[in-house]
This record gives sequence, structure tokens and C-alpha cells, in this order.
Amino acid sequence: MRHLLTIILALTFLLLTNYGQTQKVNETSEKVDQYLSALGKVGFYGSVLVELNGEKIISKGYGFSDVEKQIKNSPTTLFDIGSITKQFTSAAILKLEMQSKLSTNDKISKYFENVPSDKQQITIHDLLRHQSGLISNVGGDFEKINEVEFLDKVFNSELQFPVGTSFHIQILVTVYWL
Repeated sequence: MRHLLTIILALTFLLLTNYGQTQKVNETSEKVDQYLSALGKVGFYGSVLVELNGEKIISKGYGFSDVEKQIKNSPTTLFDIGSITKQFTSAAILKLEMQSKLSTNDKISKYFENVPSDKQQITIHDLLRHQSGLISNVGGDFEKINEVEFLDKVFNSELQFPVGTSFHIQILVTVYWL
């Protein structure tokens, strides 16, 4: 995580030092690419997209997506993002609450039809606190699933515990609130 923060800060600094100076866009792009390429040699891997004034200046993969097979990352490489979206989803929900567009006390049945009776009392707050009792995983990594299939699996599963009585991290549940 510290490395990711260092990379973000370095990229931000490099971009901001040249912001508004279009003649230096190529120079900045080269510096960022050189920096990320050097990091790739010591273990950084990922796909990076950098835009400046709406123009793509870098769209490139660094390191390997599969070291054993020597498959390099590209701009289209899929990554398992794990739990990194939770804090952004939570912040977005709280922002919507600040704008009076929803309340964390709202029950999920307000936003979804045909919620089974055992799940009708689940609130957004329960989801945010990981105390809804809903299953934690739906499908495998990179498994394609649409919203209808997702909701069907979640709503047709048994609660892992009564709402609000325990804590268990839900990985995918809050994604569909936005």
C-alpha cells in the first residue's frame, strides 16, 4: 500500500509540475513511463492510464500478469481488485446521504423489488457495517455476472446470521448501490 501511495504521489507531482504546459506533455509522458518501467523491473505490476486535459498520455501495462508464462500486462489486462472499492462505495453512499438522496437507515426493499422476507429489514447501514448476514461471495474471480443474476443469487441464499447480530465482510453486495 505504501508503494501505491508513493507511485500516486510521484505521478501527481510529475503531472502537476507540467500542468498547462502542452509543449511538455510528451516529456512528462516519457518521464512517467521511465519511472513506471523502472518500478516494473523491481516488482511493480499493473496497468496505468494517465490523461491530461482529456488527452491520453499513457495507456500501458507494466510488469507481468503471469510471471511463469511471461505474459506481460497491457492496458486491457483484467485485475482482481479485491476489496479496494469498498471505501469508495461507502464514501459515495455517505455523499448521497449528505445530499438527502438516500438514508443509511433505508431498507434495501426500498431500492429492490421482490426482496425475500428474511432480508427486508436489511438497511444500507447494515451493509456498510458488514452486519447484513448476506453471503460474502457471489461467483468466482472474473466470472461475468449481470445485476439480475447477482441479485437472484444473493436474495435466494440463506442469511449467514440474523441481521445486525454479527460481522462478516461482504465483497460484492454494496457495488450495486450506485
